[in-house]
Amino acid sequence: MRTTAKKEDDDANKPPIAQDVCVRIVETDDDIECVSWLRATSFHAYPEERKFAGKIHQLMIAEEESKSLKALRLDRRLRSEDPISSSPRDGDTVTLMASCHADSIPDIDEKLCYLESQDGSKMAVLGSLDIHAARALPGEVLIGSSDNAAYLANVCTASAARRRGVATALLSRAREIAQKWNVDALFVHTMAVNEIAIEFYTKNGFVIDKEETSNQAHYRGRCLDGIEGRGRTVLLRDATLPPS
Repeated sequence: MRTTAKKEDDDANKPPIAQDVCVRIVETDDDIECVSWLRATSFHAYPEERKFAGKIHQLMIAEEESKSLKALRLDRRLRSEDPISSSPRDGDTVTLMASCHADSIPDIDEKLCYLESQDGSKMAVLGSLDIHAARALPGEVLIGSSDNAAYLANVCTASAARRRGVATALLSRAREIAQKWNVDALFVHTMAVNEIAIEFYTKNGFVIDKEETSNQAHYRGRCLDGIEGRGRTVLLRDATLPPS
């Protein structure tokens, strides 16, 4: 699964975002559209010379992501269950988003903004992640050594809000959910070359649990920057999670 922390060094000197940051479950159509666009632009970035074609691709990706999130919401509503119950089914997923008043982030992408239903104030989506209750994640070869685990995935932060505490707030809420689920372990996958993401997780109590070799990545066709096997994966485990 995907995790990103690109181009954060430029934002290292920005102050933390105001205390009005809220982390909650993605629920409304506006939530879904904003989160879908955030993921499309975070995980599918394009250079300036390919900006036009890239934008078309990002719109297509966002549409597919929106369909997936709406399907998850429908499944949850049909089951009429609390998504953070103490006994989730294998494969249950909760999607979180972090938001704040848009005027706190003046350079935020307008496609990440929505109007609050209660008072009509303009809000901005700053980040998002999924937390899955699962023995293993589909498409990932590295599996944590726990039959009662949760995995983080699709972790991303808006470029205008990076290095300002958004990912930490999302991680804190995800940990609360993992504890309510009574899981034995919390894992996250990232690419071995994503040093910023690995640094973030290790600073927040994660340790490397397993690493894919270059040969394994090569045989799976994980090519990065034209180099076979460079796209290998690392699995990290939350060492701060108390025993269930």
